[in-house]
Amino acid sequence: MFIAVPWFLCFLPEASAQIKISLEVDNPLKVLVNTSVVYLRWNYTIAGDEEFKEVDFHFGVSKVYIGYISTSHLSLNENFQDRFGLELPGTLIIHNVTASDTGIYTFHVETTAARKVQSTVYLDVLGKLRILIL
Repeated sequence: MFIAVPWFLCFLPEASAQIKISLEVDNPLKVLVNTSVVYLRWNYTIAGDEEFKEVDFHFGVSKVYIGYISTSHLSLNENFQDRFGLELPGTLIIHNVTASDTGIYTFHVETTAARKVQSTVYLDVLGKLRILIL
């Protein structure tokens, strides 16, 4: 017995997650050198049949690995441990900002089905503010 299936049912996409990321700071974010603490904050939602696996953070055009947060673990690259920190759900914390912190910071959300979505912010570290008194 042959059952005819309408052609449009043959091309239904597989069920998957929809990942939405929102950046919670200005882009670019401008701060002064020696600012004591800067928070680069992202928020995200995952809708659909996939589950959260982890978020990870990278720096620069070459995307140097900073660290990640999963449901059960938080890890920082040893090169960033002295001034950087991470907080749920997606916050990168930079202490005692220097001019070398200027650049692109990338945030990835990954699901258990290995889907990844990213968002970036440019951190612009400005020199010291000088006030002239006349």
